[in-house]
Amino acid sequence: MSGGSTNNEIQLAAPEVIVQYRPEENDTDSKTKTKTSNRDERTMESHSHHPGRRSNRDIFLTKCYSTVFIESRHDKRLPLIQKVPSRLREVKSNYNCFDPSIVSIGPYHYGKDEFRSMEELKYKRAKRLLSISSRCSATFEDLYDMVLKVVKENDLRARYADDFKDKQFDDEQFAAIMFLDGCFILDFICYWLYEDPKEEEEGTKERDNSIMRDLFLLENQLPFLVLKELMRKIYIGDIRKVLDTRYEHRMGIGEENEDEELLPAWTTTDDSYQKEAIISFINQQIGTDIPKSDRYSSYEERQPIHLLDCLRMRLEGNCRPSKSEGEKYQLIRSAKQLKAAGTVFKSSCKHFLAEISFQSGIIFAECSLPPIVVKNSTKSMLLNLAAYEMCPDASLYKVVTSYICLMDELINDADDVKVLSSKGILRNYLGSDQQLADLFNQMPDKLAPDHSIYCHVKQCLASHYEKKRIRFLNSWTSLGVTAATLALILTFVQTFFTIYPMDKFTS
Repeated sequence: MSGGSTNNEIQLAAPEVIVQYRPEENDTDSKTKTKTSNRDERTMESHSHHPGRRSNRDIFLTKCYSTVFIESRHDKRLPLIQKVPSRLREVKSNYNCFDPSIVSIGPYHYGKDEFRSMEELKYKRAKRLLSISSRCSATFEDLYDMVLKVVKENDLRARYADDFKDKQFDDEQFAAIMFLDGCFILDFICYWLYEDPKEEEEGTKERDNSIMRDLFLLENQLPFLVLKELMRKIYIGDIRKVLDTRYEHRMGIGEENEDEELLPAWTTTDDSYQKEAIISFINQQIGTDIPKSDRYSSYEERQPIHLLDCLRMRLEGNCRPSKSEGEKYQLIRSAKQLKAAGTVFKSSCKHFLAEISFQSGIIFAECSLPPIVVKNSTKSMLLNLAAYEMCPDASLYKVVTSYICLMDELINDADDVKVLSSKGILRNYLGSDQQLADLFNQMPDKLAPDHSIYCHVKQCLASHYEKKRIRFLNSWTSLGVTAATLALILTFVQTFFTIYPMDKFTS
């Protein structure tokens, strides 16, 4: 359990075999796939067992048949926990946005010297986590053995894109990392929501904010299955006490405590408490809350892959962005220019990034945008979500990426920030308005948005602006024609009286 090295290096994939997905077993279709699988196996053998005469053709066909064989055995596939694409790390302004600052979660950054003190703290936090549940009879041995079983049965090592050749984990060491990190995350969630901010020790607020940031890094993720299984054993029903009034106290929203039945959870009704805790914690990271009726809608379709995926599901909501074929990129003006053209900005009540709407009126138009709290960790959070959307096997709508690029278009300078802040769309905790403008102007570098996601809204904004501009130009043109006509008349009158002075008429 110590996380040391072993002499036996574990290979996750055979050399020369490229696999983009790690599948889950689907027993229901196993019989129908037996013939296909056997045929693929025989074909693979025919291309791979020719000692001494393996040509490039044989190597290529081995890769092809290996991939077809693996994918033909499984229908349901889960995306891997990937690493950040190198092109995002190459951007200078993204420095320190992707690496943990205080705590490592999972295997990618495990063992680094700067995180050794937090590794010791994880043991204490695991003990504290067990002490909060009065009805939990599980011991360290019970929980570790459970996690080890989950690791082996679900092949959790294979859920990571990296094969950890440099770290040489065996299953027991890997399970120890999963166990300690899972307990650490759940303990942090519990005390973040439950502990009274007035009772916090001096200096812990800064540390906790750093931990909160680190938990939502792409390379700092734990399979959600580990968290769910640990919560089942530890919390049982006592998690309810974590969710009394402390969440509203921290958020400052003053929402009434309604004794309402929670909606169905990921698997069983007992998990509803777990679900409520995770969603409340996610809302803490975002800094905004949503109505209870909408809290669960995006989580009913599937179980999250990890905590960052859970955050992204919360931001996307239950709606899917409308995408139309053939729609092209549409450039829009800044918020200040759009306001001058009669566009009124409004804060949306839904808080979902995909829900940006436009309503045209006779004189003014209204554009609704979701509110967002911008703080020190916001850039890191958004860029890691964008990196997650770039993963080759994620199959996600690029909602966050497209949102970042949309805000970059709306915000050019501090004046644009003032326009959006005055309507409650931006809550700036960075400092100056120019700092916030710089943040959104730097983030889109190396990002490729899906232009169809906000295409309709952007077309409406551009069309409304253009109509106002043409109307304004036409009004000036009309005024110019009128002025020119009047000047011509006055010139004619002046010329007339120059030729025929008034004294001639009086005489």
